[in-house]
Amino acid sequence: MRSAAHPRATYEEAHAAANEVSNWQDQVPDPTYEDYSEPWR
Repeated sequence: MRSAAHPRATYEEAHAAANEVSNWQDQVPDPTYEDYSEPWR
C-alpha cells in the first residue's frame, strides 16, 4: 500500500519518515514480568 501524498515512497522511506514523527521504539515500556500461568481471581 502506498501513500497518496508520496506514491513512489518505499516501505523503508515511509518507515523512516514515520519514525521522525513518532518513534515507537523509544517508547516501549520495560517488562513487568507478570505471571500469566495462574488465574488472577
